[in-house]
Amino acid sequence: MACIAGYVQSLRGTLDYKVGTIVCRSVFFFGLTSFSISMMNLCLIGIDRYFAIVRSLSPFYRQFQEHVLAIGEVSIWLIAVATNIPIFKYVAANSNDTLLCDYPQIADSMSTSTFLIAQTCVSFIIPATTILIIYGRIIAFQKSYKRPGQFTESQLLQNKMKSKRFIRMLIWISTSYILNSWPFFATSLGMAITQKSVFMIRQTSFVEFLFVITSLMMTISISILNPFMYFRFDANVRRRSLLLLQGVRMRCNPERQNHITPVSST
Repeated sequence: MACIAGYVQSLRGTLDYKVGTIVCRSVFFFGLTSFSISMMNLCLIGIDRYFAIVRSLSPFYRQFQEHVLAIGEVSIWLIAVATNIPIFKYVAANSNDTLLCDYPQIADSMSTSTFLIAQTCVSFIIPATTILIIYGRIIAFQKSYKRPGQFTESQLLQNKMKSKRFIRMLIWISTSYILNSWPFFATSLGMAITQKSVFMIRQTSFVEFLFVITSLMMTISISILNPFMYFRFDANVRRRSLLLLQGVRMRCNPERQNHITPVSST
């Protein structure tokens, strides 16, 4: 709501510093928190699939799988919120341009640089490294795995194609997250090291300024594209989504579910 109100006022040319700051902080906090949750959820999914595929006989995980996933999901939300809550302290509208979201105190405050470095590590570097390691091991296992028993040539070919589709799905999801988000976090690290604000970057080079804005939009858009990527590349997600849609249709049309075709006796 704050974003919509700010956008309407900016069209009217009445966006002041306070409203601009509220809009900036809201967009940054909710957008980057959603990204952090999505990124760490991808790690959690990777860990779950690692144990399901590579360590399928692990008695600990088979016994405590639901507890691990529940604790992991709660921890993800808490870490994402805690990592991005300082946005409400460090992010604000620039006093020279209230439509520009910035870190106005970065040149005079080491704490802002420390926050950007910590945010980059927690939201991108650690999850991206974990994803690459886990999915790399899953891919290596899938390539070398051979099912026990005797199979026909067609069955072996079918299993090989299924394995390729699964590997392709893992590669696409992982690379799309990492490639779309690394420019923004690389920019954040650069700003933290050089202690340059977005406004200072715009004054120095308009091309670099466009890169900063574009990288932010790409990173925030991942949270919106996340369900579509899973629906496109994950067959299990597609199947469960279709089953869910069918269930919703049946609930919306109870007459069809309870409809009985009368049969006349002869």
